[in-house]
Amino acid sequence: MKFNDILAQYCKEIDIVNKIFVQNLDNPPLYKNHPPVAGAIYWERSLFFRIKHTILRFQEVEGILDSDGGREVKQKYLEVGRTMKDYEDKKYEQWKETTEQVLPTLMKKSLLTKTSAAGDDTPNSDRGAGFAINFSPALREIINEAKYLEQLGFPVPELARNVALQEDKFLRYTDGIQRMLDHYHMLIGTLNEAEALLLDDHSQELVRVFRSGYKRLNWNSLGIADYITRCKQAIGTFESLVHQIHKNADDISSRLTLIESINLFKYPAPKSEEELPGMKEFFEHIERERAKDVDHMVRWYLAIGPLLTKVEGLVIQTNTGKAPKLASYYEYWENRIYEVLTKLILK
Repeated sequence: MKFNDILAQYCKEIDIVNKIFVQNLDNPPLYKNHPPVAGAIYWERSLFFRIKHTILRFQEVEGILDSDGGREVKQKYLEVGRTMKDYEDKKYEQWKETTEQVLPTLMKKSLLTKTSAAGDDTPNSDRGAGFAINFSPALREIINEAKYLEQLGFPVPELARNVALQEDKFLRYTDGIQRMLDHYHMLIGTLNEAEALLLDDHSQELVRVFRSGYKRLNWNSLGIADYITRCKQAIGTFESLVHQIHKNADDISSRLTLIESINLFKYPAPKSEEELPGMKEFFEHIERERAKDVDHMVRWYLAIGPLLTKVEGLVIQTNTGKAPKLASYYEYWENRIYEVLTKLILK
């Protein structure tokens, strides 16, 4: 009688587990970081082990499973177990078939993809280009699935296994490329329109270094580490140039700030509250102070020319002071100077 009660309770446990399985098999709860397929199988097996460990204990008790109730329990256990096994086998086979189809294509994807710029068939198609790493989330998922499925005892396709074994290498590559791209986009983002035009040739030369990453190299390539190194070196060279351009721009801006701060109408201080300066003294003071300030302003203004010539030397290695390549940059600073002088006079 006692065994019958135990078997009846165990039947209820099987029904409960089976109900949980049926209700959730299309959208199983996954452990954190588990991929969909392996995670579903982990979940299914955890349910199965809840009923398996009990049946194993029953087998240790002689005769308990040989009774009518025992045979009924055993049959129900086997039916649920087969259903669960079919579930995990189906999950695995679907994953294996899909992986064998898509993985070669994913591995042949280029390292980078363009996120902006004109179409490839237009002149200067790389101008203003932005880039993103082209390591597919599906590829990351396959790597995770392969690792977990192998732990579960499933044979993993050879290519998937080889890719999973290289996970650390791919993590280094993707991290290196992402840092490289973040650095590049940060630098490009610091340029105003005039500076972007000024450095157009240099930025396009930098993009040419990137080009093999979206034209030729893929995740099967052996030269990825060397490619990342070349890109970082090119970005470093470009960054040095940008910093020098910005330093010169800051020097010019500081002189314009000094010019803008000048007061062209400095009144003489009154001798006392009751005694004001005479008209002649008043205007002579203003003229005298203005002459000093204009002299300072002229010197600050004249200092801008050599700074622009220095920019010319940095960008195109000439020092003419009238390089056509810098026409838009000259215009930018002419407008800035005009704005400063306008504010100076109107304030």
